Amino acid sequence: MFPEQIDKPVSVFLDLVELEETTAASIATALLNNLHSHGISQEQFLCNHFLGFASDGASVMLGRKAGVAKLLMDQFPRLIV
Repeated sequence: MFPEQIDKPVSVFLDLVELEETTAASIATALLNNLHSHGISQEQFLCNHFLGFASDGASVMLGRKAGVAKLLMDQFPRLIV
């Protein structure tokens, strides 16, 4: 699914995730769990290839102290939001 060398950025529609809660922590967890369920592991792939995160402007998504983007940036410091 993921070739070793990619010349151009690739966008893939992967899945829709039904959320049990709408807190930043539960959204970030649901996102990472969904990626893991598709065989995309944090250790082998995400640490090296997860480069960007885009969302709407909702505070739960982009909150500076505890938004989804902040929680993801804590795990992936090179992430561009």
